[in-house]
Amino acid sequence: MYFTYEGCQTSNVGKISGTKTADALAGDWAGTIDGTAQTGGFVGGRAAADENYSGTYTVDKGKQPIHVKDCIDYYIAPKGTWELFAVEKSTPPDFTIDAKGASVSFVPPPGSSHSLVGVLDPEIAKTPDAGNPVVWQWLLDAVGGTLTTFELKPPASVPPLRAGREYVVTVMPVDVAAGKRLGFASKRFIAP
Repeated sequence: MYFTYEGCQTSNVGKISGTKTADALAGDWAGTIDGTAQTGGFVGGRAAADENYSGTYTVDKGKQPIHVKDCIDYYIAPKGTWELFAVEKSTPPDFTIDAKGASVSFVPPPGSSHSLVGVLDPEIAKTPDAGNPVVWQWLLDAVGGTLTTFELKPPASVPPLRAGREYVVTVMPVDVAAGKRLGFASKRFIAP
């Protein structure tokens, strides 16, 4: 679980544990969000029509104001929703991304103003207690219906991708004004 609102925040990482019974998930989460220890629970399940999971979570301490000096003031909500997407599946099915070498391209759905892009390390994701599988994330200006192409080059503060290693790039187009996710797609690639 990985979370930030702004680039000036530190990386906020939590650990999730629980059980899967048939298509249902339930458990607990714990971590540090901007210097505050947080815990809560979650429940959810798999949508019958696809391989995606969704559900709800709670924050044990409820709604809390958070102040990050010279960065951001916000509230942690007492509850929310979550989604899990299968690798190399798209939602909706006609939203796809192409990854060749270090170049990624996609056409965001109509209404999109930005896209949250991430790079994941699947080896870390598959290994319990191996750490945070999110290599890095950033927000792109990506207007709906317009071809968007970018290079997978991490910021200077992040170690470079290891040549020959498999990673997963994720793209989530959003309508920022409406606070709505408009799609999700991911693609495996080998770092050049």
